[in-house]
Amino acid sequence: MNDPLVALLDQLEHALAADAGVALLLTDTEDVLQVRATSGGVPASGAGRWVARLATGVGLWGGRSSIERVDPDAPGIGSQLLLAVPDGRSSLLVMARRSREMFSAQDRALARLYARQVAAELGATHARVVADERTTTSPRPATPAASVTSTGGAALPGSATSAASATSRGTATSPRSATSPGAAASTASAAAAPAATSAEGPGPTWTHDLRTIQSIAAQLTRLTTAARIGEVICRETRRVVPADSCRVYVLARDGVTLEPVAWAHFMPQYADEDADTIRLRLGQGITGSAVEAGEGIIVSDASRHPAAIPVPGTELIEEAMLVAPLRYEGMPRGAIVLSRVGRVGFGQDELRLVQVLADQAVVAFENARSLADRDRAVQELEALLRISNAGSMEQDEAQLSELVARTIQRSIGVDAVAVSRLGESSPARLDLLAQEGSLPGTVDRSEVDLTTSTQVRQALIDGQPRLLHARVDRGDAGDLGALRRLGVRQCLVLPLVAASRTIGLLELYLVQDDRVLTEHEVALVRTMGGQAAASLQNVRLLTQLREAADIDQLTGVHNHRYLQERLTQEVARSSRSRTPLSVMLVDLDGFKTINDQHGHADGDRVLQNVAATLRMAVRTNDIVARYGGDEFVVVMPDTALDAARHVADRVVAGVRGLRHQLSDGSEGRVACSAGLAVAPDDGRTAQKLLRAADAAMYRAKRGGGDSVLRAESGRTTITAPRPARS
Repeated sequence: MNDPLVALLDQLEHALAADAGVALLLTDTEDVLQVRATSGGVPASGAGRWVARLATGVGLWGGRSSIERVDPDAPGIGSQLLLAVPDGRSSLLVMARRSREMFSAQDRALARLYARQVAAELGATHARVVADERTTTSPRPATPAASVTSTGGAALPGSATSAASATSRGTATSPRSATSPGAAASTASAAAAPAATSAEGPGPTWTHDLRTIQSIAAQLTRLTTAARIGEVICRETRRVVPADSCRVYVLARDGVTLEPVAWAHFMPQYADEDADTIRLRLGQGITGSAVEAGEGIIVSDASRHPAAIPVPGTELIEEAMLVAPLRYEGMPRGAIVLSRVGRVGFGQDELRLVQVLADQAVVAFENARSLADRDRAVQELEALLRISNAGSMEQDEAQLSELVARTIQRSIGVDAVAVSRLGESSPARLDLLAQEGSLPGTVDRSEVDLTTSTQVRQALIDGQPRLLHARVDRGDAGDLGALRRLGVRQCLVLPLVAASRTIGLLELYLVQDDRVLTEHEVALVRTMGGQAAASLQNVRLLTQLREAADIDQLTGVHNHRYLQERLTQEVARSSRSRTPLSVMLVDLDGFKTINDQHGHADGDRVLQNVAATLRMAVRTNDIVARYGGDEFVVVMPDTALDAARHVADRVVAGVRGLRHQLSDGSEGRVACSAGLAVAPDDGRTAQKLLRAADAAMYRAKRGGGDSVLRAESGRTTITAPRPARS
């Protein structure tokens, strides 16, 4: 009879293209590695050299489950893969190639499958030897195979116990039963209970199923998203392991949540499944426990499992389950979960097949995760670049704030983001600049003063972020009141600090409790916030500089340069829209006397008072500018002659009624003469309008002053409807 171990090694040699051979090494009673079996590629005469050449490799073992190396001194051997056999005896499988081509992740996964088969055969051989010894030394009725169990409670290889009824630690959430920690004690560990291998080695069905698994694995390597990988697993796994339901879980970035990335049902009992009902946490339920333990398991009836947790809105049903954990470099990554309605259980060979697929799938998932990480890094860099570029291009603080809020909201995926500016008044107030995303509260964000929160005030002082939470045990009265009125459960506040000075606040709102911002997300927000603060400060400084360039420093109204720019724009707009435009030029009467008799300081005070009177006499969208010396110009868009005359009369009366306190304690008084010009009758350009208004003003001054005259060039009055004036 052929040695089944040799048959397994021959198949492994062929499957891995290990053309230099495969060897199985076992430790003897003195803990020395000895050759137990070799594939046909290793001559019997060379078996001794395997042990000698492996001495160095074994020294590198260090408790790892596999080692890959290149041995430059081994004749005829290029790369080697050393793999631990899970038989509890420190056995090794050694696979060698003549070339230096390293073994792929798929090769290693396949080798682990054969290592389990080798462990099963070694266990079966050991069981037969023990049974023979018992029969020889103490004849008695044979013990039924079903009662022969290992120390872990699992059926031994070769026993008649149904694999579907074996149970072990850890389980998976059933479609109708999620599970909890503690499920451990009643399901059989696949690693501890390998199925028996016949003396002739694996049969044709096993080989066909293995090839199908390899074909599925090849499909997975071409996919780039976790959802697509999960879909293929759900669809293709039934080709080798029939099931009524398939679910694929991936451990989320928080390291706790087992997120269902794909699920499929083939029986109506599972039709109500969705992501929310089958989502789990690591260590929770059959699936969570299995993933945490890292052991594949079979459950004969999940509905009777002590750790079962009913899914809300469903009833428990009798079903068998199979869970194959996904592990990468010894760390949990997720699981493949199969279920069958009724008590048609799963076998150990089926678990091994799904575990092989899981070993391949986890590599695909890691590749997809790496691609997603790369894409996310690119998107984050693009977001930072967008904010940085906007800081150098945007000239409006509100528009820049809108871009910052929109960029952060889309990058982090929170419900809403707000950008506030810290006012310079005392006590400090946060003025809302922009908000992206809606809040479900009873009030708008602009109606809430966040400075009532102790934590917000502290954040503004020390420049450190704070997480506000709408829970009594985690927030003060200010937090609770503000968050509840806004309809949110959480708010991350991040001070905007530029040049070591807090200039505003970045606010990230979360409506639900279950959304947790990761450390990476908080770090990204801080980076974006730092960039946004610098950009906002630059825009603010540019605005201040621009305003300083447009404002007359003595009177606080616009200067001559700004007047020329705006008047030219308003004339063009008036021409396009065919709306009236009035210009008033004002010159003070008696101002030279105050300057000559009381000095320029008192003269400056008079100019400031007159400028203030002009601003109060006109609308906010009218333009008041100092034309030069004691002359002022008022540009009144959308204003016809009659309305402009009312304004001019109000200005003349207001200036006449002013009492100016002079430095010697006396009071001074001045009057003014004003000239009006209306486009297009009195001119179609800025210069013509100013000349017409100036001529009218001088006629008024020659007539005694303290009056208003219309430009003589105007023959008609524009009768277009005019807006009401204040």
